[in-house]
Amino acid sequence: MNKLLSANRSLCNFAIAITIFVCSIKAHAIVMRHDVDPDAYLLNDFVYQSVVAVNGCTATLIAPRWILTAAHCVNAASALGPLRIVAEDVEIVVEHVHPGFVSASTLIHDVALLELSTPVSGVIPTHPYEGEDELGQVMKLAGFGDVGDAARGIYERCSPCDLRGADNKVTVANNFHLRFRFDDPRNGASLPLEGVGGPGDSGGPAFIENSAGRFVAGVSSFGSKSYGDFDHYIRVSQEVDWLLEVMGNEYPGYYSGPLYSEVEHNDRAPNYGGGGSVAPVFLLLTLGWVLCRRTDFALGNDRENRAMTKTRRACNQEFRREIPEAMWRE
Repeated sequence: MNKLLSANRSLCNFAIAITIFVCSIKAHAIVMRHDVDPDAYLLNDFVYQSVVAVNGCTATLIAPRWILTAAHCVNAASALGPLRIVAEDVEIVVEHVHPGFVSASTLIHDVALLELSTPVSGVIPTHPYEGEDELGQVMKLAGFGDVGDAARGIYERCSPCDLRGADNKVTVANNFHLRFRFDDPRNGASLPLEGVGGPGDSGGPAFIENSAGRFVAGVSSFGSKSYGDFDHYIRVSQEVDWLLEVMGNEYPGYYSGPLYSEVEHNDRAPNYGGGGSVAPVFLLLTLGWVLCRRTDFALGNDRENRAMTKTRRACNQEFRREIPEAMWRE
């Protein structure tokens, strides 16, 4: 029994180490232009007061009792606990994950709602965008992620860091995603504050502004961080049927069409080819999870051994803690 446990434990630890290694050599943080002062990307906390740091990710207050973030940020946590919003601690009542999102096996519907116990006072929410004109628009990508640029990679690990924001133009707007290309300034096509999101920025907003105000058009999900590669945000305008279904009369928009559960869905994730693929990481994550579950099964036959039970819990918690952000962002 102990030999089986030792072997499973070693395999589990090996899978974790390999997965983290693969992720770490590809991972970048909030990635800016290499030729611009990083302080130029800092955002005013009051102007962008609806942006919230949560569970190593970023989120947006979209209504007094509702926070929008990425589903993979919620799935990664055993318990999110109370949130600090400005100077107020607010309890999370329910974590609502989009039913079309399946952890570690899909790149679509990566959205979640955090339902709060009480309305947040003193903070102006930013409402979801319901328009269909995102293509070609320049948006502000905001988040509390670590700091880096396309040339040096990460050079400051501090998540949650100071709130920063990068500008980028939507190059693709499909049924699931808004796609942003990270243009190299040396080619002359880059915006003055060009950039993309990264670890710590997952769940964060892509803000669009028009004559009606500022809205959340995207939720940071996954992507690659080199010049010429793409970043992917969930397209909020395509998720409002689910937002309305969960939030009910607290939904702050005007959508009045069918709810998500009222329509038959046969969704298939787009194939984007090389840029932004996370398939190798998913394979390693799945391997590691299976090995951890084998350890869990073996331990289940000997619940009197507390040391073994502690090892099982540590193995499973290690995956929940270490993998989530890196597995989504190369």
